[in-house]
Amino acid sequence: ELSSFTAAGAKQSIVLNWATASETNTLGFNVYRAVLPAGPRMKLNKQLIPTLVPPGSPFGAAYEYVDTNLPKARRTPYYYWVESVDIYGGKTLHGPVSARMK
Repeated sequence: ELSSFTAAGAKQSIVLNWATASETNTLGFNVYRAVLPAGPRMKLNKQLIPTLVPPGSPFGAAYEYVDTNLPKARRTPYYYWVESVDIYGGKTLHGPVSARMK
């Protein structure tokens, strides 16, 4: 269960932070970006971002992903989603959140 998900603009990047309340069957996460709230979404991570707690954990963890692969001239918002992937292959999409580069 995601307890928070935020995006904040930084110099030449956008920093995503999310936290989970529990990760009972979580295997890991994927991060997606779009230039419009309705997509299309592009997956940013090449490999699954692994969970920071062992499967079956009744507690959660905090995560950060820094998106630095952004066009330098673009100052309009980017939209982000985090997808949690469970040990059975199930996926849940969270978001979007948005931010602009500074």
